[in-house]
This record gives sequence, structure tokens and C-alpha cells, in this order.
Amino acid sequence: MTTPLKPEFAATSIDLLATQTGKVALLLDGDAPGSLTAKRLDRLMRGALSRFMGSDAYAKLKPGEAADLAFPTGLAAETVQIVRLPRKADQAEARKAGGAIGKALPAGGCLVVADNHPAAAEVAFGLTLRAYEFSDHKTGEKKIAGPVTLMANAPAAVAKAYGDLAALAEGIFFTRDLVNEPSNVLTTHEFAHRLTELEALGVQVEVLEEDALTKLGMRLLLGVGLGS
Repeated sequence: MTTPLKPEFAATSIDLLATQTGKVALLLDGDAPGSLTAKRLDRLMRGALSRFMGSDAYAKLKPGEAADLAFPTGLAAETVQIVRLPRKADQAEARKAGGAIGKALPAGGCLVVADNHPAAAEVAFGLTLRAYEFSDHKTGEKKIAGPVTLMANAPAAVAKAYGDLAALAEGIFFTRDLVNEPSNVLTTHEFAHRLTELEALGVQVEVLEEDALTKLGMRLLLGVGLGS
């Protein structure tokens, strides 16, 4: 199974902003840098953050949307990603924001600055889902993203909230793999084998052979099998 990305959760540290490589993603709302972290980042960037937040491009961003500032002055990162996400954002908007971050994860890693945003765990979930890539049958060198760290004022609470979502992500990745596998690999027998492996997790699985399917009148399903 494709292994879901496992974000790390760390306490807010403004010292990480200048040294983080790859990408720094900042959850923002309002018209100016409000948190101490955002203000520190703005100072490091010599006011570029506040200038962008005062622009039409920022004003046009809808909740969950993002814009990139490439090669920011004063930082080791290649990109600062501005993600607009109100504190009262709903679940869909928070996951959309995470998807915007997870769309392009550089080899240098990604630091997500969430501060005390209440939807930080949902952002991490959206990021994880967007980072999915089915590459089992691809040849050549695989693209490897660097580590993802979500920086929050209460990292333990965010990590706890993310626990159930991480389990859900594993189920989603498992299902996506089944959908993406070619039919010459995922035969009916292989499909049944992968499902019976879920019994180790406590899932009850019943595999029906052709005679049982016939008794149940599932002729359409059997017809599909004959056609293949």
C-alpha cells in the first residue's frame, strides 16, 4: 500500500523561519501580519509579506486558496506560500488549504506555520491526501518530498486531533491503490487476498466464490468476470 505522508508536529519557533529550506507555508487571515510568527517572517522578508497582504492578489484569494512568493529575501526557503484561511473556516476550506500546500512538496521539506489555528489538524489531513502519488509501476527515479513539519502553539493537541484522521488517510490510500491498480495486476483473486489481509485489523471479510455468486443471482457481476 502507498504509505501516507506522516507530518511532524512541533512547537512554534520563530527561529526556524529563517533556516527552513524548501517551502514555508503560512496560514493567514486579515489584512496584515497579526501573529508574532507572521510579523517575524515579514521582518525577515523586509516587508514583502505585508506588501503582498495589501495587494489585490491577496484580496482575491478565497478561503483555502494559496499564492506563492518565490525566492524570498532573508530566508533559506525557495518559496513562501501564503494560504488564506479564516479562523472560522469550515472543514472543507481547511482541507482545501492543506491540499494547496500538499500539491507541491519540495525535496527541501515544508514548514507549515499554523500558530493557534483551530483547524490545523484538518489542514494536515488535506495536505496528506493531496500528497498521494501512486508510483508502484513507474520506472526511473522517483520524486521524493522532504519532511513536512506543522508548527503550532499546542502541537500535542493538534497531533492528537490528527490521530483519527491519519487512520482515515490510510484507508483512503488503500482504496485509491485498489482503484489505480491495472486489472492484470488486481485480479479477482488478488483483490480478495488484499481484502483478507484486513482481518489482521479486526475487519470481517467474506469471500464469495463463483458458485455462491450464482446462488445469489449476481449474474451481472459474473458476466463482467467472464468478459475479462
